[in-house]
Amino acid sequence: MTDRLSPEDRSRVMSRVRGQNTKPELVLRRALHARGFRYRLNVRDLPGRPDLVFPRYSAVVFVHGCFWHGHDCHLFRMPSTREEFWKDKIGRNRERDRKNRTELLARGWRVLEVWECAMRGKERLPPGEMLESVEAWLTGHSSTHEIRGLGSRQLGAADANVPRGGSTVIDSISELFEGAAAKWLSDVDAEPNKSNQHEIGGLPSAGFKHHLGTPSKSDAHRFPATMAYLRDDEPPEIVRDTVSWYDSRWRKPHRSPEYRLYYRDNSVTLQIGAGDLMVIAKARDGSLLIVFAPADSDVEAQVRHVFGFGEMGERFQAAGMPSSTLTLPLKLLLEDIGVETIAPDDAGGDLELVLNRFPDRFPTTAEFSALAREVSQADPLGDPDRTLLAWMEREEALFRAYEREIVHERLERGFAGDVDEFIQFSLSVHNRRKSRVGHAFENHLTELFQRHGLRFEKGGPNRVTENKSKPDFLFPGFAEYHDPQFPTSRMFLLGAKTTCKERWRQVLAEGERLKRKYLATLEPGISQTHTDEMLAHGLQLVVPLPIHATYSKSQQMWLMEIGEFIQKVQTT
Repeated sequence: MTDRLSPEDRSRVMSRVRGQNTKPELVLRRALHARGFRYRLNVRDLPGRPDLVFPRYSAVVFVHGCFWHGHDCHLFRMPSTREEFWKDKIGRNRERDRKNRTELLARGWRVLEVWECAMRGKERLPPGEMLESVEAWLTGHSSTHEIRGLGSRQLGAADANVPRGGSTVIDSISELFEGAAAKWLSDVDAEPNKSNQHEIGGLPSAGFKHHLGTPSKSDAHRFPATMAYLRDDEPPEIVRDTVSWYDSRWRKPHRSPEYRLYYRDNSVTLQIGAGDLMVIAKARDGSLLIVFAPADSDVEAQVRHVFGFGEMGERFQAAGMPSSTLTLPLKLLLEDIGVETIAPDDAGGDLELVLNRFPDRFPTTAEFSALAREVSQADPLGDPDRTLLAWMEREEALFRAYEREIVHERLERGFAGDVDEFIQFSLSVHNRRKSRVGHAFENHLTELFQRHGLRFEKGGPNRVTENKSKPDFLFPGFAEYHDPQFPTSRMFLLGAKTTCKERWRQVLAEGERLKRKYLATLEPGISQTHTDEMLAHGLQLVVPLPIHATYSKSQQMWLMEIGEFIQKVQTT
């Protein structure tokens, strides 16, 4: 498109564009202030002089103009005159943004970028949704995030001047899904001899037709779908297929429509039964997620909490879609069924942080843990519960950024058609993720206990209890445990399991002298049946406070916080 202004006029217009107190920035500032957030403006001694600085949340916010920062949206178009000049200028702006992010993250600040297109133009977000996203991120734990307009595409490998390897952690379920509905399956829904040809009805009553559309009598809407059956102690069964949304009365043109969701027989649907939970969610990319889980299982309670379902029956109920921050365990649950909650993005400097520290080798888990604590601005003495989660989430983001770089390089080399080598590589990536999280949990607990001055030892070759058991943590130590004169009232045995499953029973056998054992876990929403069994066996769960909300009110009455456990050991 030809520029209608002369070069001189264009230069004069561009020179008047403000770098501070822009209209989008003022809109955001006023809205956040009205919601009770207090901030500082354009702090000079911070890299990039962020538009908003929130010391309470260790967070900074940049409000970026889409043109000046070369955003991939409808508001950016490269000028047709002096094209090389503008490419160079905008490229320098983007590089400066990247360096500022890296430096801020290294100093322990969390970084949010709000793009102009999220607040202005045809692809702007609804104001309430945009503000809820900002608020959820501020009160959450993730280190970096972007809020962009509805039409902004994700950057691809062909985009110039875009560094690979950052990571953005999703904060709330509404960032991933437009909406969801759930019900308990009836016999008609689940039993092959009673079901109506693999069809699910009743979704319009929960308002879900809004997400699926209104097909005509002669047509059907088809959606790519991920179907998953979840159990507590087994890997999820996952199938990717296509489902159809159609009017089951299509042969009766004069009757009012009756919409149903049709699915084909597969390894997931063969496992469903009456009484199971069914959740269907519409993702923001247009696909569907359909999840099944047995009633009264841990994973059923977790899925219901993620989407915000209350009491349910055999009719579909709409999800609450809470804006509260998803804790890391719930994000990992979603990742297990193929929902990406820690996504590659150009908004983070995590890869640069790791490569600067470890340029020649893959860091150990202990080194990742130490780096995560170093670049996190947390309060281990004043708020150990949230500090533990912040450290865990920060480490996960650092690890994923570095892992993506390693995996990307390996995939580029290829496997020369060797299927077994590819499968082995894939399994090694998966297993490393699983084992690393458990080690990271123990590393950060160790650091917390040390900072609070607790005396403890970890089990090892020469540090055992009966049957050569090696407890994760023994307070104050093994010499005291083996001294029959040392009172058991002053000893504590703590297991550390990111997920309990049936492994909680291992803790019971690790110290016969102690009637009560403690188990620190990150697992959300363990079922009432399982926690009642733990209580009956003298096992006390120790769960970071932000995860307590995933449990029922009666369960929360006896759960112990990390800070409570530390205080109990200190005062005994």
